[in-house]
Amino acid sequence: MKKRFSPSPLLRGGLMLLAAAAAAVLWPWLEPAAAQLLQKAALFTTVLDMPTGALEALRERYAAELLPEAPDGPAPQQEPGPEDPPPAEQQTPEIPEEYRGTVTELTMTGDDSAAYVKWGSAWIRNYTGLTAQQIQKILEIPGSVKLQEGCAAPQILLFHTHTTESYEPCDSAYFDTRNTWRDQDNRNNMAAVGAVLAEELEECGLAVLHDTTQHDNPAYTGAYLRSTQTIKSYQQQYGSLRVLLDIHRDAILYSDTSIAKTTALIDGKKAAQLMIIAPYDDGTLGIPNWRENFRFAVALTDAIESAYPGLTRPVFFCSRSYNFAWSDGALLLEFGTNGNTLEEAQYTARHPDGGAAGRNRKEVKRMKKGKKANPRARRRWAALFLLLALAGGGAALWQISDIMAEGTRCGQVFASVTPQDGVLEFTLMGQSGSLPYAAWGHALWEDLTALPAAGRLLLWGGGAVRQLWQTCALPFLRQYFTFTLAFGSCF
Repeated sequence: MKKRFSPSPLLRGGLMLLAAAAAAVLWPWLEPAAAQLLQKAALFTTVLDMPTGALEALRERYAAELLPEAPDGPAPQQEPGPEDPPPAEQQTPEIPEEYRGTVTELTMTGDDSAAYVKWGSAWIRNYTGLTAQQIQKILEIPGSVKLQEGCAAPQILLFHTHTTESYEPCDSAYFDTRNTWRDQDNRNNMAAVGAVLAEELEECGLAVLHDTTQHDNPAYTGAYLRSTQTIKSYQQQYGSLRVLLDIHRDAILYSDTSIAKTTALIDGKKAAQLMIIAPYDDGTLGIPNWRENFRFAVALTDAIESAYPGLTRPVFFCSRSYNFAWSDGALLLEFGTNGNTLEEAQYTARHPDGGAAGRNRKEVKRMKKGKKANPRARRRWAALFLLLALAGGGAALWQISDIMAEGTRCGQVFASVTPQDGVLEFTLMGQSGSLPYAAWGHALWEDLTALPAAGRLLLWGGGAVRQLWQTCALPFLRQYFTFTLAFGSCF
């Protein structure tokens, strides 16, 4: 066994004295950079110490001065994309009494009757002649539909057989019976839901193709034949395609004046329930690998329901062909019903941040691949974040302790704000200083305000560390090593 080198106490003491002497010699060169570093650290600490909403109120108070002036003339009109958020307040349209129908809101799940089968967190609505024991025996065999990790070629195709299917214009207890729930504008129909889902999958590192062809326009009849041609065309061009997802919305009509919408409350917000349709072939539909499609549907439903309880409806297990024959990874997804809103369907496709199960995107991704998160890796990352927090916080508190000892709150470091120049002026340790607000703070607002409180703290801390490294630590290290090399060359 190789002996590990252990320095003697004398050597350690000598190194400490040498380091102290070097610090004393280099202090005249280090003091300006150190003061700037500590001032910025104190300022960031001040920002985090301010009461909730104070910084946002400051930004709103001086928004007109801090934001760039608008150009002369009318601003160009931008077409809203499918991912655009809904307005803050939606006005419910007035519906004449003779055209007013009722919308029933419900959450659909399984039960202990013979019509349902439970597998993990997923429920299965059995419309086949198979028994529960036969279904469970099929699911005991692991599915073969898996995505290749790190593959740059597209493996997922999103398409829409009934592209023009649409939703209710707003969340209301009533609907207009004249509504056909069809829209040829791809910003308002199933293509808008597919766009959000494609974006979400791409952010998880998956290459996705999204086809927005309106296969049901101008004729609803023959839409599946036309979408089949689209699938074949993509498969000929991309041999890497593994998963085919046909994005629809369901329709629940009790009568001409009564419909239903299916919702789940995810992170305090309404989401349209998702239902996945999987095939069963008794030998007459031409789907020889239907068991793989079925296993894939149940595994996906189980993963989503585990992460977001209530978000999925039972898997619709039935003898229908649709486009299942073209891949064992082909599924039909129903995002809500005609009674839901587009925003609710897009929220489901977006996989809400935070989630009911507290999983982040990477953990959900691992779960979908059948992998468990590594608790040891999570502990290492937690220790690293703690170390960085202690190091940064300690450096700031070391200098601002004098301020706090004098009875001055950290929140009072700000002496004044000069919004015209985008500068924050402050008083620190009896001396006045200023920092360009726009240089580090204003650029982060777009992302900062879009995140929950914990995300804001991490983003702000990351921006602080990056700015401090680039503006203070890196120049100091360059000066230090330059001086060290020059000093060493004298011997």
